[in-house]
Amino acid sequence: MEKKLSKKIIFLISIIFIGNLFAQKDFEDYQKTQEKQFAKFVTMDKKAYEEYAKADREAFAKFKNEMEEKWGNFATSSRKDWVEYSNNNETRSIVDFEKGSVKIEILIPKDNPDNEEMINKKLLEAIKELAFAKGKTKDYEIPNEKPIAFSDKPVLENQLQMKNGEIVNNQNIEKYSKEILDNSQIEQVEMELKKDKTKKKKGSETFETKQPEFLKYSISLELAPENIQERAKQHLPYMKKYATYYDLPLDLVMAMIHTESFYNPKARSYIPAYGLMQLVPRTAAYEAYEYVYDKKKMLPANYLYNPKNNIELGTAYLYRLKTHYFKNVENSKSRNYCIIAAYNTGSGNVNRAFGSKNLQDTAKKINAMTSEQVYNVLRTQLPFTETRKYMKKVTDRRAKYRSWGI
Repeated sequence: MEKKLSKKIIFLISIIFIGNLFAQKDFEDYQKTQEKQFAKFVTMDKKAYEEYAKADREAFAKFKNEMEEKWGNFATSSRKDWVEYSNNNETRSIVDFEKGSVKIEILIPKDNPDNEEMINKKLLEAIKELAFAKGKTKDYEIPNEKPIAFSDKPVLENQLQMKNGEIVNNQNIEKYSKEILDNSQIEQVEMELKKDKTKKKKGSETFETKQPEFLKYSISLELAPENIQERAKQHLPYMKKYATYYDLPLDLVMAMIHTESFYNPKARSYIPAYGLMQLVPRTAAYEAYEYVYDKKKMLPANYLYNPKNNIELGTAYLYRLKTHYFKNVENSKSRNYCIIAAYNTGSGNVNRAFGSKNLQDTAKKINAMTSEQVYNVLRTQLPFTETRKYMKKVTDRRAKYRSWGI
């Protein structure tokens, strides 16, 4: 009897092991596909990058103009907002990861203004599409870079829930979509009119108002209360791996990603900085890549949007701040405060906060202070209000992540 039971246990363990192998293989295949796509572009020197950046700016400007003409206004992803357009650009979702709110907007041809059935159908489709969207790195493409998915899983996985608290999945998506539609106010949004500039013969300018071709409707919904934790979990393996490798506190890495991007996979600033840790190709990303791979490369958006790449280079840059720029700071807590500030504003501004001209002088002053005094100097004397607030946000959020017991 015991032998039979042992055989059954061994058989079950084998099945689970094989299943895990297949799941791991699927993930590894996905990673290899992504890495192949990135490999083509990680060969740019500064001249090639300038050409790439120029093409990207022009394509973005063209897309922006087209969307303004179609929608009456333009919406694009930011550090906290994930904006996704449908393939025909007639549906878009705007997810505010800071507030945990979502706005879904649709366009209806102007010759169907009262078609309630069409409006409801399109909104239902948009809700379903949002629930399982994997997102894409760009809303446009350039000759040597096409949009690609962020991962093999939906961006909002486990972050939408029904009124009864049930997490949205394949089985209840129809019920959820109808629940949202039935309990939401559908708003008709007034379209901003497009103005075309025209020139008269004498050189003066006039503006011709162009009537919109569509009517715009929107509904709003909320993400699940624990949405930030769910997004953090998606990236926990990489955060643990590189925090350990670079001897950084895991709660520090997590709190900085939270503050930089709210775990928004499509986070982009005007600079531009890309991805979870908001890396700038010309500065932090360039220095970190050279440190990790001993090669001087300018990295494109798709490479930096990849979570693994972004976390690897972001943590490598934190390590550089820790072991190169602030290596003479003796107290580890004080050193961590310095690298938080420098990541946001640069080491030069940290010097300025302490009234120093160089890092050696700054380290001497810091070593004569308690870590609490160092924090207070950075919170009150850093040149920019944004960085002072950044210090507090990261520090407060570190305590939050420690409370998770990670």
